[in-house]
Amino acid sequence: MDTWPSDLIQFLEENFDVFIGWCCISEQRSSVHSFETSLAEIGLILKKYSLIGYHCTKLTKGEISEILKSGMSLQNLETLSSRLEKLELEGIITKDMSEKLRANNQCNDNNRANMLWFCFYEPLLAGESGIMRFFQSWGGEALYNSHESNAVSGETLKNIGTPCVIKATVPLGSIPNFRLPWKEVIGRFLKNKGFKLDNSIDYAGYSTEPLSSECIVDVFEYPTEEFVKLTGCRDWHNKINSAK
Repeated sequence: MDTWPSDLIQFLEENFDVFIGWCCISEQRSSVHSFETSLAEIGLILKKYSLIGYHCTKLTKGEISEILKSGMSLQNLETLSSRLEKLELEGIITKDMSEKLRANNQCNDNNRANMLWFCFYEPLLAGESGIMRFFQSWGGEALYNSHESNAVSGETLKNIGTPCVIKATVPLGSIPNFRLPWKEVIGRFLKNKGFKLDNSIDYAGYSTEPLSSECIVDVFEYPTEEFVKLTGCRDWHNKINSAK
């Protein structure tokens, strides 16, 4: 909390009692009107700032360079098609495989299209079961979900790219209002005040806007020390495949 902006701290110091019972375990609870009014106010404060987020994935060397140079694009079928075309040109996959991957994926599903997902805590907190799959196959969950069980296309995706953790400063203004971390922020503040929480305060969310290169802190590749530190992979039961 010593990294939080002063106006956020001041607002919470002056209004935290409004959130008691809504964001922690207590018989005390303010009115719905007071709660919703204060919630709107804290939302406006949060949207002025950014949070450090981590995106777990598998990337080619060219994609790593492009992210560091130009930032992160929103993921959808169009961007997947562009990525597949580059793999074809580099001779990493065949045209036939590219067409199969382009035809079978979830990239334009409503719960995936035009979103950049991040966990706003060090990924190791999610454990091996929470993040291992992101590092096993290229293309992201929206692609490998449809191919992991396929002996040919699934194996192809496993043999592309290097496991990476992208560290970025994500503007909260790029996150939909209903996904803002108001409950996690308030919960952490109340916990610091000694209140007992009834839900986790670890936060994951998604940006609906591309991230510029200025937002990219770094891309940590396996098996660098920073990657190992962020993921805790050295203690996993299953080992990550070496970079291809």
